[in-house]
Amino acid sequence: MGERERMNLLGLAETSVEGFTDDASAVAEVWCRSAGWTSRPAERTLEGRVVEVLHLADEHLSRLDEYRDYWADSQDAYISLADKIIGETALLALVADRYAGQRPQVRMLVDRLARSLDPLVRSIRNEALIRRYPNSALTLACGHAALTAIGVVGPEFDRLVKSILACDPLDCSERIPFRAMERRWMTGLLYPGMEPSFDDLLPMSIATRPAHPIHMLSTDVYALTHVPMFVTDFGATPAPAAFPHALCRDSLDATAAWVLHTDNFDLMGELVLARELLGAPWTPSHLLAWKTLEHAWDKLGFLASPSFAIKEFTELPVEERASYAFRHIYHTTYVAGMLSAVMLSSASAAQPQVAGPCRLTAAESSALRQECRDAFTAAIEFCTGTPIAHDDIAHLSAVAGQSTGEPPLPAIRRLMSIWGQRDSKATGTVTHVLDKAGLTDAAVASSLADGLLTCAARSYDLAMLADLLRVVTSTGLPVTPTVAAAARFLMRQQLPSGAIGCWFLAPQSGASATTARVTTVLASALGALSTHPGLRECS
Repeated sequence: MGERERMNLLGLAETSVEGFTDDASAVAEVWCRSAGWTSRPAERTLEGRVVEVLHLADEHLSRLDEYRDYWADSQDAYISLADKIIGETALLALVADRYAGQRPQVRMLVDRLARSLDPLVRSIRNEALIRRYPNSALTLACGHAALTAIGVVGPEFDRLVKSILACDPLDCSERIPFRAMERRWMTGLLYPGMEPSFDDLLPMSIATRPAHPIHMLSTDVYALTHVPMFVTDFGATPAPAAFPHALCRDSLDATAAWVLHTDNFDLMGELVLARELLGAPWTPSHLLAWKTLEHAWDKLGFLASPSFAIKEFTELPVEERASYAFRHIYHTTYVAGMLSAVMLSSASAAQPQVAGPCRLTAAESSALRQECRDAFTAAIEFCTGTPIAHDDIAHLSAVAGQSTGEPPLPAIRRLMSIWGQRDSKATGTVTHVLDKAGLTDAAVASSLADGLLTCAARSYDLAMLADLLRVVTSTGLPVTPTVAAAARFLMRQQLPSGAIGCWFLAPQSGASATTARVTTVLASALGALSTHPGLRECS
């Protein structure tokens, strides 16, 4: 696995909005005008966004044969990049048809796109592959199912796909839960009136676990966002009764807060789309994610995937740039188009009502307070080499957590600035939309703090993590599930000796002055958090 692939797996965007600034017009020229389309002015309407994406999809689809010549490195024996694009384009058409198909311009473009897709989806090549390799039907037949749901039918191809779906060889391929859900969802499209059951798959899914981005790879996040797509039939039906809405909403919210700091517009769009499909309330993190997407789209004229490398683009021959741009922009743009279509049909098209931040229960708060106090005590006793009285621990915790008088949002923005100096891939795009979101300073600060806590934990920057925990306490920001997860992440770095940090696993470092000094600094954040008013009230 190369460095770029590894970074993409970790969900680290290579090129931020600011990185595109000098070359945005060149990329937009290739992306939009090569498809015969001029980028619209800023402040697009939701309908305008849907129309733009459908138009771009149709025009670039007609150039797939040209693009294939430059994608030789991505050709799979069974499923090529072009196959994947064709299927996802059909899905875009389906979602646009469901949620905005009554609008004349959208209707025209959906019909035109579906006609363009028909021979590509139901090609002789696809039929041959499905007959030879039934387990490829899930990917190759997805476009057929989407077109059938739109009303563009292919009876002979339909009979083939249905016969394959019923045969045993289809299941001779190991599938992770959300891919198994996709198969059942696709079957539901082909058999109208049949309601597929997901109850046996949900217990194995990340969407039903207390998943947090501190511990997830971006591949896990994509699984988290895809489950709502399939179990709700892209919002057409309610999620199953067994679906744990609150648990999944917490995971989506925490992940959206993290992605705000990464410029990963793929994940940003899918997280907001998942929230929309579940009918969940807007949270500050989701609203900031949507506003950030809007800002980037309006500023650049496109939304790039994390894999887009501006240097690589500018070094390509002119004739190859369109294929590169499409390859690294289409998925993010399709997601944003689907999201715009779904939002267009709902009350979310107006200014959304935003729910307050997620909070811990009284029992969870009480447990976290005691865990922080115990870890702080063990650390101080390690550093001093002697037992510490309970009253002394309480006093030290209170000193560590006392207010500095700094307001929450300036405090968090100060730490964001420091983080930007430490991490060259840190982005500041979200800061451009803070005043446009209609949120209170406290709500914005809490969302930004949650995201930055996740960044710090994932990068093992325990000093930044500790600074953030202290700021949460000193400014009175709420103890969210992410604050609790970050505190417990820090506690997991505490060794049996009481020292904090994996750097001190080596025996020779155990009793050094550096170990004691670092441990004191990190532990003080846990002591401070144990005095947080939100935890004290629940004790």
